Amino acid sequence: MQKYDERFHHILDYRRMTDWINRLNHTHYSRNRIHRLMKELNIHSVIRCKAVQKIISDKDVAISAMR
Repeated sequence: MQKYDERFHHILDYRRMTDWINRLNHTHYSRNRIHRLMKELNIHSVIRCKAVQKIISDKDVAISAMR
């Protein structure tokens, strides 16, 4: 489980971790089991920041069109 945590750069919560473990290993572990093991191993997911959306004004578009 720590191998998957490092492989996915600590972004997987227990639901996604369960999905990946089951998919890659062809197993059927429950989410509760994975959640319990993650708590015992002290594995936590990292909360990622939202992507910054830049709003382009009409003024900026006009200036870039003149160049």
